[in-house]
Amino acid sequence: SFAAALEDPSNVQFVLISDSTVPLKNFGYVYHQLVRHSPDTSKFCLASQARFASASMEMFTQETTRQCIFRDYLRALDRRTLKHHQWAVLARKHVATVVRRAKDALEVWATSWRKAAPDLRGMGDGCSDEGVPITALLLDLKIQGGSTGNTWTDLTRLGVEENCLTYVRWRNCFSGTELDLGDWWHDAKVAVNEYSSVADLL
Repeated sequence: SFAAALEDPSNVQFVLISDSTVPLKNFGYVYHQLVRHSPDTSKFCLASQARFASASMEMFTQETTRQCIFRDYLRALDRRTLKHHQWAVLARKHVATVVRRAKDALEVWATSWRKAAPDLRGMGDGCSDEGVPITALLLDLKIQGGSTGNTWTDLTRLGVEENCLTYVRWRNCFSGTELDLGDWWHDAKVAVNEYSSVADLL
């Protein structure tokens, strides 16, 4: 848990990753970038704001134009509820804030979540780990009387970077870039069919 990790004073950056994450850079590089180069900042990969309140309309638009489907329906309801990838990197001071404000931040986030993308009946958009950490930071700043009223200014003042450090393949998010895997599902099915055909020959 964050609270347990805070007990070790040598922990300065807290990296949230999945159990199946594969490092693309060596440990020395990652350590230098996080601990030596930017120990006091947190890094969040934010979703782009949805253009439509309806998830169906938003997804249809993104699919037909091959744009990233990872969208934020929450910030239109409350500027403190931003959607981000759950795989974030938090500075020590921000982890302490999240631990202190998590319960209140969850309530603020949940209020937006219940109203966001109303056509997703009974589902909601996203999970609490994709919003509560950054909501906790913005909520704490407001409670402390330090909010400017501008989310982006507040995040900068807090020491929060918009930085995507973990490669996560959401549909169309890398379209037109060197990381675009193309129609990987189609390619995978073709590969399986070809393997089956070869296996039949043996």
